[in-house]
Amino acid sequence: MDKKLLTVGLFMGLFFSEKSFAQFDTTFYIKYHDMMGVGIFQSVRNNSITLEKLNVPDDTVPHSVYYKVNGRTITGFFVDYDKIFFALGFNLFKNNDPRKGTTENSNYVLQFGTNKLILEGGYRRYKGFYDDSTSNYISPFTDSIPYYQDPVMAHKNIKLKAFYFFNDEKFSYNSAYFGSFRQLKSAVSWMLGGNIYYNRLKSDTSLIPYYARELFDNYGYLNEVRAIGFSFGGGGSGNLVIAKRFFLNLTLTVELAPEWRRYHYFNNEETKPFYVSASSDVRTSFGFNSRKFYFLFTSINDFSFDTSKSLMIEGNFLNVTFSVGWRFHFENKSTKWLKENKIYKMI
Repeated sequence: MDKKLLTVGLFMGLFFSEKSFAQFDTTFYIKYHDMMGVGIFQSVRNNSITLEKLNVPDDTVPHSVYYKVNGRTITGFFVDYDKIFFALGFNLFKNNDPRKGTTENSNYVLQFGTNKLILEGGYRRYKGFYDDSTSNYISPFTDSIPYYQDPVMAHKNIKLKAFYFFNDEKFSYNSAYFGSFRQLKSAVSWMLGGNIYYNRLKSDTSLIPYYARELFDNYGYLNEVRAIGFSFGGGGSGNLVIAKRFFLNLTLTVELAPEWRRYHYFNNEETKPFYVSASSDVRTSFGFNSRKFYFLFTSINDFSFDTSKSLMIEGNFLNVTFSVGWRFHFENKSTKWLKENKIYKMI
C-alpha cells in the first residue's frame, strides 16, 4: 500500500530476561504474562516548527514563522501478548482544508525493553506545511484567505531513544502506555534519558516565506538544515493510582544535545557549525486499567531547541492516542513452547 495512505506502528516488547520480572513488587504492579490483549486505537499525529530570528532591534515587529501540518487521524487495532505488542493503523479519514493544504506523513516505531530500560527506534517524515503566523504579515487576513503553504517542505527525523528507570521494583512505565502491565499503587521513579538522532528540514527555495525573508537577513534563503547528534539528561516519571484501576502518569526528561549541523542555502552556499542545543520529552497518560478491560489516553511530546547565534529552530512532534483494549486468558501448547524456547527467554 502507498505509505501516504498507510501508517504502521510496530512495537515489539522484547524483554531481556525472565529474571528481571522476578524482582518487582507485585503489591505495586503486576504483569499479565498469560493473557492476550486486543483492541482498537485512534491517533492524531502532528509536527510543528518555529523559526525565530534572534537579536532583533525591535521586538514589536514580527520576526518568527510558525509552521504546522494539516494532521491526519490514524485508526487501527493492536494485539498485546507477553513480550510482543503489535499495532497497525490506517489513514481512514482525510483532513483536507484548502486554506492549510495537505500533509503526507510516515511514522514507524520499534520499541523494546523492560520496566528498567526502554529503547525506542523511530522514523518520522512529514511533507506539506502551512504558516500559522501568516496573519502577522498579511493584512487584512480573513477567513477566505489561505495560509501561506509550502507543499514541498519536508521534515525527516530518525531517532533511537533510551529511558532508564531507577525504581523499577515498584514503578511500571509500561502500565501507563501499554496493556501488558497494571500499576496497583502509586509510585514514582527518577530516570535517565538519551537520544541518538538524525534530523533534516528541507524546502526547494527557502524555509522562510517570501514576506518574512528580509526580516531574517542572511537566513532569508536558507533551504535546508541537517543535524546529527546525541542528547543526554534526566527527569522523572510517576503513576498516581486511585482504587487500583484509575491512573494518571506524567513523564518528563530534559537533555543537552551536542550536534553537528549543516546549513544549505538556495545559492548552494553552506556552513557546517557545531552547537550544543537542548531537547525535552513530555509524556502524559491517564485512563482505566482493570484485570480485563482497559483504556488509555496518551500524549507524547518530543521537543527540540536548535539555537545558533541569530536563529532559533524549535521543533515539536506530537502524538495523541486513545486506546481501548480487552484481555483474555491465552495459553496453549504453542505459547508454552514459545515461552520455553531458549532464544525467546534470552531476548
